[in-house]
Amino acid sequence: MKMNKIRISTNEMTLTVRMSDEQADVWFGTLCRSLLGDYPDIAEPESRPPGMTLADELAHKRMIKQAVQNAADDATVQVRADTVTQKALWLAVCSIADAYGFGPERMQRFFEALQANTDELEKMKADVDEEYAYEKLRLKAERVTGMHIEYLFEKDAIAAQLSGRKP
Repeated sequence: MKMNKIRISTNEMTLTVRMSDEQADVWFGTLCRSLLGDYPDIAEPESRPPGMTLADELAHKRMIKQAVQNAADDATVQVRADTVTQKALWLAVCSIADAYGFGPERMQRFFEALQANTDELEKMKADVDEEYAYEKLRLKAERVTGMHIEYLFEKDAIAAQLSGRKP
């Protein structure tokens, strides 16, 4: 089961939890509803801490609500990205099988090589940095395909920088 690492931070605290997608849905739903007042016994403290004004309390709730929304948005984007990546891998596997007649044994060798390349990439990211690791991967992809490979939207970003606008 895939576990998500979810982090919510405010000025006073940081909460980091690991949970499945299903657990995250329940947790975020309950937390959002409590912040919106659907569960008053969860949302409302017995009393404000000494010196905390109503404005401070409302600002604090607003900040927590925004942190929860940001975390939910981040989790949603990650799930969508993971789903697209998974489908792209399925398409690549089917295409390799169709083009070269790969069966289960050769596909197993492909997945072993994919895991080895993934491990090497993760090691480079940890040992050096992410930018270096992905550039090395891009260069290897160019070498093994014999094709020029660019980052997605690289030309658009460069054009935007040259024109002085945001990419």
